[in-house]
Amino acid sequence: MQQIEPLVRAMILTPHILVAEGLKKLLELTYPGIRVEMHTHCGPSTMDYTDASLRLLIVDSAQAFYVPRIIASLRRKLPTCAIVSLDMGPTGTHHHIQFDDSISTLMTADQIIVAMRELLTVQDKTPSAPQLTRREMDVLKRFVMGMTAKEIAEHLFISIHTVATHRKKLSKKLGIKSVSGMAIYAVSLGLLQPEEVDSHKRE
Repeated sequence: MQQIEPLVRAMILTPHILVAEGLKKLLELTYPGIRVEMHTHCGPSTMDYTDASLRLLIVDSAQAFYVPRIIASLRRKLPTCAIVSLDMGPTGTHHHIQFDDSISTLMTADQIIVAMRELLTVQDKTPSAPQLTRREMDVLKRFVMGMTAKEIAEHLFISIHTVATHRKKLSKKLGIKSVSGMAIYAVSLGLLQPEEVDSHKRE
């Protein structure tokens, strides 16, 4: 039987074996066709393992010395690759990490699970990007940029109810409910640039 090439390739960079194994298992259960690679040590040679088939990169802040360099290099080499960050502080709490203002979506551990489940499910069900109207694209971009429904309504001169309706239509078309999931999906397909994610919140 001819082997089917995986639709998605993911890379996990973390020194924590149990964390890597858990995320790897989650991805494989969610999307059987995925190929997941784990690296417990990262350094200058890490980028040698990246190519156009890489769609997801999960990095751990424990690799703090090289992570900013790897992300910056990856964004230049593979701008459509979705980048998420898993941070496990000494207290066991999860929080956002921002290496610099130009990095793509960086999310906490629970958001990684939700967003990647949604992203991989969407890619499994819809090989090509769904057709979005111009208005739906406008609303999607502004949600991902971090604007509230009220701000979107004021900016586009429409009612909050209309914004909510567009949001429901987007969720149905994309098969994604969370904004973080929409962000990964939009960036991975090139609908948005990584620096546009949450850009409104940084103004």
